[in-house]
Amino acid sequence: MVIAEKQLYIGRPSQILNIVSFILWSWTLLIPIIIYLKTRFTVYEVTDQRIKLKTGILNQEIDECELYRVRDYKVVKPFFQRIFGLGRIELVTSDRSNSNINLNGIKDPENLYNLIRDNVEKIRRKTGTRELDVE
Repeated sequence: MVIAEKQLYIGRPSQILNIVSFILWSWTLLIPIIIYLKTRFTVYEVTDQRIKLKTGILNQEIDECELYRVRDYKVVKPFFQRIFGLGRIELVTSDRSNSNINLNGIKDPENLYNLIRDNVEKIRRKTGTRELDVE
C-alpha cells in the first residue's frame, strides 16, 4: 500500500543570486546562460514525508532526504539576500549520502523553515522515530 505524499512547497533559487556573475561575465554571454540555466533547473520540493532536490541542466540528479532524518535547522539571511526578501535554509541530517542540505535563494525562508520543522515533528510522531545524540 502506497501512501500518497502531500506537496507542501515547490520552488527554485532566485536568479537574484546570480546578478554579480551576470555582470562580471556578461562579455562572454555563454557563461551567464549556463549560470542562469543551472539555477533555473534547480528545484526544491518539500512534501509531508521528504525533501527532494532536483539539479542538472542536461543530466538531472534527484536527491531525497526523509523528513524524520533532519536533525538541525538554520536560517541564514545575508545582507544582499535580505534586501530582496531571500535567504538560505541549512539542514543537518542523519542521511548518509547528504548530511547537509542547503536551500539557497528561498523567498520568505522563515515560513519554509517553520513548515519543515512542523512536518519533521509530525512525521517523527507518526513513525515513532527519535533522534539520539551519541558522543
